[in-house]
Amino acid sequence: MCEQQDFFDHQPVLTTLTPMKTVFQREKEPSPVNYGGQNYDDVDDDEGMDGDFNDKNNDSLTSNEPCLVCGGVAKGLHFQVNSCRACAAFFRRSTKSKLVYRCQRGTGRCDLTVKVKGKPLCRYCRMKKCTSVGMRIESESIPSLESTHNSPPSTIPENETTSLQVSYKDMPRSEIRLEGKRIVYNTQPLVSLVKDSLQQNRSHLLSLPRGITITPMQKMNYAISRFVNSLTPKIGDIQIVTEIGADCGMRFQEEYILKLIDVLTSCDYFVNLPACDKFPLFKRFWTVFQQLERGYQTMVVFGSETNDYRFIIDDKKAVDMDLDKVKITGMPASDLNNVMKLFEPIRERMFTHLMNPLKTIRPTIFEIAYMAQQILWSCFEISGLTPETYKVAEEVLERSSNEIHNYYVYDMRITNYASRHASILKLIAVSEFIIRSKKDMMIMAKVFDVLENDFFDSELFQ
Repeated sequence: MCEQQDFFDHQPVLTTLTPMKTVFQREKEPSPVNYGGQNYDDVDDDEGMDGDFNDKNNDSLTSNEPCLVCGGVAKGLHFQVNSCRACAAFFRRSTKSKLVYRCQRGTGRCDLTVKVKGKPLCRYCRMKKCTSVGMRIESESIPSLESTHNSPPSTIPENETTSLQVSYKDMPRSEIRLEGKRIVYNTQPLVSLVKDSLQQNRSHLLSLPRGITITPMQKMNYAISRFVNSLTPKIGDIQIVTEIGADCGMRFQEEYILKLIDVLTSCDYFVNLPACDKFPLFKRFWTVFQQLERGYQTMVVFGSETNDYRFIIDDKKAVDMDLDKVKITGMPASDLNNVMKLFEPIRERMFTHLMNPLKTIRPTIFEIAYMAQQILWSCFEISGLTPETYKVAEEVLERSSNEIHNYYVYDMRITNYASRHASILKLIAVSEFIIRSKKDMMIMAKVFDVLENDFFDSELFQ
């Protein structure tokens, strides 16, 4: 599917197409139009079938083979794939009408074989599955979005998409080793690359049809969706470890930071900031956001069990945070006990006040993007920024607040969302507190000669 369609797949449609009302407009709010949003009152997909299939004589090929999309009984080949007529009709209708959807659960991994009476299948995941199993319609029969609007393709040039990857590969790799109680790591190459990468402008890489503009919140939602999806591990690939190496996932941290820069440099408001303000904003943003993002990935992979102390630390490993099991490779038992004593309060706060509430709320990707906006632009405590940056921050926060209102009211159908919104903001506050606690712990560990980590002493944490 083209980059342009991929963008709209991640957008809550009504916040894209519905004008915002001001508080002075007293007329009754119109009921939202279903431009592909999750509307549980939709007719069943078998109804209204146009029957205009490329292979409509395939009913004679009926067999006991399952539909590759929903798992039901296939009715022959439709769009070159074994599928039932309902899924074939859904695919044709969605493609011809250029409908866009949102995942019902916000995960993008709904089980389409589980059917609940009175509730249609998740349309986002159904369309995604149709595409992944190979359904396609010849381009002559359905014009592309680009040709319809006579606008340039929205694909990202190959040299642009790989620029950060090339930079990361070319970056001198600092050696990571354990010397006594010190984790030695030269952060200067990474810091230099971060500062240079923050000056990039990737906001122009997504082309849109003429007359279509998107808000800062929508761009952030798209960028965060791509970022999170690129880091979501497969459950079968995750290794549960109880022993952590001296690098502590440092190579993953390097790549994570550069990918997160890609998110910010795709947003116009950040790109247009004075160059001197970008690094101070980023080094405050990335640590707090990473705490939330890792928690979200943990929830998606391991579920919502509050007594589960597994936590994803990189793209392939999760650590069991039961302190009786955790070990650090090469560290004597006596020193390890001292480190664990310092870390115990942080672990307790992380699971009691962050992970358990996060598992209860189960935030959507749009809410994760909203939290990213709040973390990035709540910059009042950063001294030395230019007045223009503070003004931009206020504007972005105000617009994001309006859009989260529309999202709750129209997309999630929550009229009284005050409690949920307060819980979302509390997650940000807890994440900020945990990061401050980690910094304090590392200072104490260094002062009392328990542990020293050069990465925590770098500019990225100050």
